[in-house]
Amino acid sequence: MDITVRFAEFNELQRINEIREQVNDLHVSGRPDIFRPGFVTELRQRIYECFDSEECRIIAAFCGETLCGFASVQYVNKPQSPYNLERKIYQVEEIGVDKAYRRKGAGGAMIEFMKRDARKKGFDRIELDMWEFNESALKFYHSAGFSEYRRYMELNMNGYPTVQNAHRFLSEAVKCNPGPWGDHSVVVAKCAKAIAAHCPDMNEEKAYVLGLLHDIGRRFGVSHLRHVYDGYSYMKSLGYPDAARICITHSFPNKIIDDYVGNTDVTDEQKKFIEEKLSSCIYDDYDRLIQLCDAIGMPYGAVPIEVRMNDVKRRYGFYPQEKWNKNIALKGYFEVKAGMNIESLTADITANKDD
Repeated sequence: MDITVRFAEFNELQRINEIREQVNDLHVSGRPDIFRPGFVTELRQRIYECFDSEECRIIAAFCGETLCGFASVQYVNKPQSPYNLERKIYQVEEIGVDKAYRRKGAGGAMIEFMKRDARKKGFDRIELDMWEFNESALKFYHSAGFSEYRRYMELNMNGYPTVQNAHRFLSEAVKCNPGPWGDHSVVVAKCAKAIAAHCPDMNEEKAYVLGLLHDIGRRFGVSHLRHVYDGYSYMKSLGYPDAARICITHSFPNKIIDDYVGNTDVTDEQKKFIEEKLSSCIYDDYDRLIQLCDAIGMPYGAVPIEVRMNDVKRRYGFYPQEKWNKNIALKGYFEVKAGMNIESLTADITANKDD
C-alpha cells in the first residue's frame, strides 16, 4: 500500500478528529482514573486551534487515498531559565493511526516526515511523551529511534483507587472482555463491604474497592490462572499495590498455587512469580475477606458458601479439600469478627446497581 505524508488541509480536520477520538478512547481505557470518557468539545476544538497557530502544524498520512493517520507538532522555543539552557524543541503533541490501518507503515512515514521538517526549520531534536500502559507505542517509538531521557513517577498513598475510579476500571475491563465475571466482581464487592461494615477495625470502602478489582486481570481476555498474574501487573502499573496484591491472594487462601481450580495458563516464569509473591505475603484481613467473598459470590448474588464451591466443583470436576476447609474456616472467622452470621449479612445482595 502506498503511503504519502503532507501537511493537513482545513477540510481534513474532521476526519483527523475521528482518528483522535480512537486515540482518546485508548487513553481512557488505559488510565480511566485520569482521562475523561467521551471525545468532548474542547478536545475536538483543539485540532482547529492548532491548525490556526503559527507555532503548530498538523501532519496527515494517507494510505492510498484514505487519510489514515495524523500528528500535531509544535515548534517550541524555550528561553534560558535558572534550571535549563535555551532550547529549541520539535514537540510531537499528538500522533495516531486509524485502527484499520495500523502496522502498515503510516506511523513510520510520519516520523520520517517530521525529521525532514525539523531539520528544515532548524531543530536538532524531536520530543514526545507517552503513557506507560501503551506498550505498543513504546515499541514503535524505540524502533523509530527514540529513547527515554526523563520519567514521571507516581505513588498512590492509599494503595487502591477511589470507588468511582474502581467502577471505571471495572466498566472498561468488562467492555474489553464481556462476561459474568463483571457481575461476580460487583457481588464480591458488596459482600465485602457488608461484612467490613460490622468489623470495627476494617474500612468498608477499601473492602468494596478491593472486591471490585480482585478479578480485573480478566480484562485481558478469557483466562484461568493467568488472570491472577495479569491483574497484579495491571494494578501495579497503575500505582495501586494493595489492589495488585488482592489480584494474587484472592485465589489462594492456603498460599498453595496448585489449589487453583482451572487451567495453568501461565509461563513457568509467571508461575514462579506468583509462587514467590504468595510465599512472601503475610495475609491480612482484607486478603482473607476477599477470599471469603470470592467463595460466596455468584454473578447473580451472594449464596451459601457450599453452594458456590459446589458450583465450581461441578464446572471443573474437582475442588481441593484443603481449600474447601480453609474457606469454611474463613467464614467462621468473620462470623466471630462481625458478630453475625455471614448468610444474614449477605442474603439480599445481588449485582443490581440499585441494591
